[in-house]
Amino acid sequence: MITALFEFTRSGVCKVVPSVSASTDAQAVLLNWALMANDRAFRTVLDLPDRLVAELTWNERHDTAQRHDLDSWARRLDITVSNALRMSHSDWQTTRPLAA
Repeated sequence: MITALFEFTRSGVCKVVPSVSASTDAQAVLLNWALMANDRAFRTVLDLPDRLVAELTWNERHDTAQRHDLDSWARRLDITVSNALRMSHSDWQTTRPLAA
């Protein structure tokens, strides 16, 4: 699994004044991104109206797809995603309860 810290801010190319904060749109980006694959998760580290910093975790086998999906959702909501501020790799896999 890969874990990385990213910063999300409002894009400088907004055509209309957003009705919600950059942080709210960034949360929407992350929720949609996480729902696209079972091996994705995020944890908010800093939540301010103009920015959100979050720790994202994903499976290294899907590294390229995860970034494409993240950037795609960010573009839709006029959010800029930083390059990874910090990154780590581990062999640890998220455990899931077995179906009864």
